[in-house]
Amino acid sequence: MTADNQVGFLVPLNPSNLEEQKDSSIPKISLAEGINYVGRNCIPVIDKRLSRKHLTLNISANGSAEILVEGTNPVVVRARNERKKLLSGEKCTIGNGDVLEMIPGHYLFKYLIAKNMESSSKQKRPLNKESNSSKDQAYSSKKTRNICEDTLVRKHLLLISFLFECLQWPEFTANIPSLGSVTINSSFFKKFNYSSAVVRLIASVPGYHSGSNLKKWGHMKLRTVLQECTFEKEFHMSPLVCQFSSLGSLDEKWMAELTASMSAGVTEEKKPLGLGKPLIIWPTVEDVRCSLEGYAAGNAIPSPVKNVEKEFLKKYWAKWKASHTGRCHAMPHIKTFTRYNGQNLAWFLLTSANLSKAAWGALQKNSSQLMIRSYELGVLFLPFSGNHCCEFSCTYNGNHSEAKSESSRRSEVKRTKLVTLAWKGNRNAESTEVIQLPIPYELPPKLYSSEDVPWSWDRQYTQTDVYGQVWPRQVQLYTCQDS
Repeated sequence: MTADNQVGFLVPLNPSNLEEQKDSSIPKISLAEGINYVGRNCIPVIDKRLSRKHLTLNISANGSAEILVEGTNPVVVRARNERKKLLSGEKCTIGNGDVLEMIPGHYLFKYLIAKNMESSSKQKRPLNKESNSSKDQAYSSKKTRNICEDTLVRKHLLLISFLFECLQWPEFTANIPSLGSVTINSSFFKKFNYSSAVVRLIASVPGYHSGSNLKKWGHMKLRTVLQECTFEKEFHMSPLVCQFSSLGSLDEKWMAELTASMSAGVTEEKKPLGLGKPLIIWPTVEDVRCSLEGYAAGNAIPSPVKNVEKEFLKKYWAKWKASHTGRCHAMPHIKTFTRYNGQNLAWFLLTSANLSKAAWGALQKNSSQLMIRSYELGVLFLPFSGNHCCEFSCTYNGNHSEAKSESSRRSEVKRTKLVTLAWKGNRNAESTEVIQLPIPYELPPKLYSSEDVPWSWDRQYTQTDVYGQVWPRQVQLYTCQDS
């Protein structure tokens, strides 16, 4: 890894054969020099036997580590063909290749020292610090450039795969100004310069996805993209928001699965962001009754009682409020997901996907397969740092780099900061480029009160709405009588 203070990893293992679980829903955990907390704060499981801070790993600069069991349940260390059980409060030193059982027989991880740490411990640092720094900067710049180019390639390949392989778009001809008659097919899209694209596509495709396709679609694609991203420290353990117009038949296990994907990513110190608490923004019955369309607005929020009134969902409900845009009484059909701290956003996803297993996919077969039932497409907004411009053209034939203005050249290396329209900061005081996104609801969301009832469209409501109607609407029948 490129971070100077990153010295190792905890790699998830298959308990049956102690081999690395490359397709596991449990991610590889990055470890930095010093104190690292490991538990449910970074391991996406709902097993309460695993404490949020189950153990601490105190790692020295050379990669050797001392573990301290913080949780109430024991931890097993496998070292040199021996198994040693550590109870709460006990310590032990581990080395490269040793295995930890977070719960005896469950949640196995192998401790591996980063390769660059292994090599650096055998070599002396150069005396010429200035020269070494220049080389490091050049290498870092080259590495960043290669990563960016690779990301751009993957961006347009996903678009082409989604359109022509999955949706099976037929080839057709279109008349484009300045280009004339053009054949629209996969080769046509490969001709574009995608260097100005600073968003990522998150798509879903029906089917059973495994192997190399496991992380290509649905919530596993979101997890994979976020795992590649570095976020500000303020988003550590920050909450999540799910806002949509139709609620599927969910269970708590799947909610934990989706939460793990939405919580992926690391801080600038290369520590996991940690699991965020998800909130579900959903209109109440009173919101719909008093809306601009009255109960009729509920037609666009089609979720049945059996999905809405599950007991475990009560802790997630949050109100639909949009006073900052004057849209409190406009019932939403938009679908958005985000992670936030105050008015600052770690990321923001605008999508067609509702909150359902069908749209996002559900892991099966010990997390080696993702099953999806519907087609979805979303655009993920991320903070960006690097070379980018704000222009995109379908018809320009010249060199994009030559066409850039001097102002765009000056701003292209700036890091962006995503905020809401309600953000009150000073743009001029920021060292980053501030991008305000029109988030359709207020942050932070307000939780339901004990009197609030989530809207479901197959229930009877006898209290009349703003138009004097009840739900479902009563149809009056008139009969003709002979005079």
